[in-house]
Amino acid sequence: MTRRSIEHDLRMEAIMSLSSHRLKTKLTAAMSYLGVLCFIPILFSHGDPFIRFHSRQGLVIFLWGVATQILMPLPIGPALLNFSTAGVLMFSLLGLMSVTIGKSHRVCSE
Repeated sequence: MTRRSIEHDLRMEAIMSLSSHRLKTKLTAAMSYLGVLCFIPILFSHGDPFIRFHSRQGLVIFLWGVATQILMPLPIGPALLNFSTAGVLMFSLLGLMSVTIGKSHRVCSE
């Protein structure tokens, strides 16, 4: 093998390793927006600020959905459920899109 091909192989290996790490980070952060799965990144990914940001945001969205279910017996409950379900779905999709492009856009207040 020539020196040039060895350098090329080393660069490709570094790129593959980096992209594998990014994919793992994005998949872990994406779990934050899938309901109760938001606890997995919270419990197991302590060091990555990207994952920490999205796990906190996913937790807020999840708790919003839980609070809506608790308030369901109230007279305004059914209307609140329709509005909140749409909001949870919309913010979850926005969060997933944010993870996909690798950004940390705040989609709801924390």
